[in-house]
Amino acid sequence: MNSTARELFSHRIRSESSGLSRVFGSFSNRKFLFGLLLFSVAVFVIRGPVRAYRYRNAWVDFASPYLESRTWSAGINPYNPTTYETAWRLTGGYGLEKLGGLGTSSTPYSPTLLPLMVPLAEMPWTVARVIWIAISCFLILVLAQMAILAAGTAVLEQKLLLFALVLLAPASQTLIWTGNLTLLAASCGLAAFYWGECRDRGVLAGILVALSIAAKPQIGVWVLLFGLFSRRWKAVGSALASLTVLLEVFCFGLRRSGFGWLHAYFSVFRDFAASGATDFSAANPRRFNLLNVQVILSTFFDDRNLANLLGLFLVGTLLVYWLWHFRKTKAQDERLLAFATLLTISILPYYHRIYDTILLIAPAAWSLVNFPISGRLLKFIRILLALFLLPTGSGLVALLEANRIPDSIAHKWWWSSFVMPHQNWLLVFLSIALLIALRNGTSMGKSAIGEKVS
Repeated sequence: MNSTARELFSHRIRSESSGLSRVFGSFSNRKFLFGLLLFSVAVFVIRGPVRAYRYRNAWVDFASPYLESRTWSAGINPYNPTTYETAWRLTGGYGLEKLGGLGTSSTPYSPTLLPLMVPLAEMPWTVARVIWIAISCFLILVLAQMAILAAGTAVLEQKLLLFALVLLAPASQTLIWTGNLTLLAASCGLAAFYWGECRDRGVLAGILVALSIAAKPQIGVWVLLFGLFSRRWKAVGSALASLTVLLEVFCFGLRRSGFGWLHAYFSVFRDFAASGATDFSAANPRRFNLLNVQVILSTFFDDRNLANLLGLFLVGTLLVYWLWHFRKTKAQDERLLAFATLLTISILPYYHRIYDTILLIAPAAWSLVNFPISGRLLKFIRILLALFLLPTGSGLVALLEANRIPDSIAHKWWWSSFVMPHQNWLLVFLSIALLIALRNGTSMGKSAIGEKVS
């Protein structure tokens, strides 16, 4: 049935492929694409690894799991703020006094992550961070390659364009700069989709899902849910077994010294949630760096709880609509679209920062390679995705913090409700557009198969 549907779509895909030059202009020119790729590499190197190497102060996104793993491997409770600060000073770490706040205490990284970080944690800090920069650059390439493989039918021009866009994306450069583990979670998540859906390697897919959850639960859990909805029990079982083993290893490492950790972990988690970093309300001056849909709603409703409930209701409605049409997906391009749509929606309900838009590589790969939907909708999706190549979100926040935006504008309701959280609006529009594409794609597949049978 899948091959029949793809046969019937092939003429549509070929006609859309021939129209790439109309959508992207000279992007269909191979020489131009090689030039664009070289330019992207240069920008990425300067804005990514070079900037990361020079940014020695407060490189906390990698420092936290590094130190927690280091203290855990010594048999000490990694979620104790006192031992965390002591370990940081012993490593000769930079920027502790400047950073303050969260940087001077442990962060609630998953216990399943810390055993995986031991090889790096045993190295001196200055060596470990350089190696992590190199690993992060490699993960960017893995992420782009997994997206291309998942798409399945990409030609050279499409591959070059996707690699160039990934390197140009502000999210990629920021993730390298800060050393954030989102890259590990995203690349393992996309790899899990490829090995599970396209290659039917359930055990390997499950291990990759477990790695994604260990690195960033708010990303990896959605990959696990996709496996559950897809009834890929081997992958789900492998993921849960892998997480159980990692948790047992973590507990065994602390059991030798007799330290309890669960209470300390939840205490750190509560402190992190109460610190204001995850607050989407006006009480957090940096809330526009968040991608929660609640950021939008909090500008219309003063009640924080009401804004949160409305946000969850909106995301729940999108998920129900997604699940209804997900049941009809059969072909590989439909499955990729469903996975990409779920990842896009997953950014909306809970704490995510601007760099987590790296997850949009999944819908980007689908939109460049597979498109059994109307031309206008496809162009609209591509435009929305292209807007995330602009550093407008972090740029506006920086201008606001530097008092570069006049009060006569900054205090206007339309500025706070639409301009500052514009990337949140883009994510909502993109989620809805992808859901429409999913509905149209599955409807076309069903009707095309019916016509073939008759």
